[in-house]
Amino acid sequence: MMTSRPPLAGSQRDTCVAQGLELWCDAAQGWGQTPGVTQWCLLNCRENACDSTQCTCECVNELEFRARYNQLERSLSAVG
Repeated sequence: MMTSRPPLAGSQRDTCVAQGLELWCDAAQGWGQTPGVTQWCLLNCRENACDSTQCTCECVNELEFRARYNQLERSLSAVG
């Protein structure tokens, strides 16, 4: 029997947009140390292709979004 992974961000993304906020998604607990999961969550959840077993999302203001995104970029450039 095949089970589908539960979607996460579709309605949450819409809620964020309605409030004038941005959707930010991180790797869920247990996935945080897996390379690339945070980036995958951020990109895919914003496109309504999220997986709640891998990602946790929240609405944040634009300044918080930019700060987190810049931190993510710095961490990626330090690795690669």
